[in-house]
Amino acid sequence: MSDGKKCLKCGFVNQQEEAEACPDCGAYYAKVEAHLNNTQSNKPDPRPSAGPSQLEKFSKALVAAKEAPAKAKAEARQSQNTLVRNYKGKQEEAFVEFQKDAALLEAEGFEPVNQVWIPGSWGCGSFLVALALCLLIIGILVFIYMIIVKPAGTLTVTYRRKSHSQDSAA
Repeated sequence: MSDGKKCLKCGFVNQQEEAEACPDCGAYYAKVEAHLNNTQSNKPDPRPSAGPSQLEKFSKALVAAKEAPAKAKAEARQSQNTLVRNYKGKQEEAFVEFQKDAALLEAEGFEPVNQVWIPGSWGCGSFLVALALCLLIIGILVFIYMIIVKPAGTLTVTYRRKSHSQDSAA
């Protein structure tokens, strides 16, 4: 006596040998078996290929895409002997950004030759708006705000290529 038909989909053992479908999940035995045979014949080779995987290719392309703008800027600077950079913000923040940028540009052969700090100031329009709002008493608060809070300034730095500055000095 046999144990019955085992469903390849759900694992149920059917005691009726002549049944065409599993009483538990409703799957037809012949269809499930044909499907499993078909998918096993279409499986890719489990052995690793000699070339790089798709993930490795994608990660290399992603790194190259991130580095491309920096490389393009560096190549464009190769023909320049003088650069002018502006750093906006409070004086301390602008100076920190300048130091970071100066270290990167020094690796490319540039050195800072001139620095100018221009403090931020409120424009004429701001004062006119505050003056107009004085009629509503809100303008007094706006004037106090404008006295206490200073707008961001600008640090302008001129860089010159080291080899160029040495040639012109000689």
